[in-house]
Order: sequence, then structure tokens, then C-alpha cells
Amino acid sequence: EIILGRSDLEPIKAKLATFDVLKDRVLRILNSNFVKMTFPVFNALFDAASEYFKENNPSLRQNIV
Repeated sequence: EIILGRSDLEPIKAKLATFDVLKDRVLRILNSNFVKMTFPVFNALFDAASEYFKENNPSLRQNIV
């Protein structure tokens, strides 16, 4: 179990605010042997990307998912 304190969150958020770093982390997760690409994982990644880019398109989500 991983538990982060409040003081640990801001440095992580600051690091992930850079698009290239965020992209690298997502690609590492997707290529990881420890994580299988399941619908819940894909849905979470898609929803997070939609929120990050402020694109709310339900028909696009439905077509992709």
C-alpha cells in the first residue's frame, strides 16, 4: 500500500505538469509488464487525458471505448 502525505503531492503534481514528463510516465505504464491494458485502465487514462486537455466529447469517448 502506498500512502502519500499532503506535502508529497505538490512536487509530484509539479513534475507531471510538464507534458513530456506526463507522456513518458503514461507510456511507461502502458508498456509495463506489471499493468495489463484493461478497460478500467484505459477508461481512467482516457478520462484523465480528456480532463487534462479540457475536451469533453461523449461521442468520441463512446466511439473510442
